[in-house]
Amino acid sequence: MQVFISYGKKSNGELLLSYGFVLKEGTNPSDSADLSVSLNKTDVCYKEKLEVFKKHGLSASEHFPIQITGWPVELMAYSYLVVSPPTMARQFEEILRRRLRDMKSGELRGLSIFNEFFRFFE
Repeated sequence: MQVFISYGKKSNGELLLSYGFVLKEGTNPSDSADLSVSLNKTDVCYKEKLEVFKKHGLSASEHFPIQITGWPVELMAYSYLVVSPPTMARQFEEILRRRLRDMKSGELRGLSIFNEFFRFFE
């Protein structure tokens, strides 16, 4: 009879520190790295973008976990606003407001945020 042990959803760092081993590189779906994204203080819209972020509980610099299974949709939304031209500020603020409201109510549906953002680039 074969016995299996589950260590739960742990990154390779957690597995190494707690149990002394790691999974083969690229095979652990719980492995992640933090990606920092920040507003550039020389951005001509720095103050306006920062105001939008603060209004929605975000800061000028945010950290997002990147996993081999993908990246969070929040990273894309935040990044789009960081690099958006001045003409997009109002549209992005409205999208961000709606998405954050949906996240709080548990109604965020996968890639719907991408569809809203890309609509403005068509």
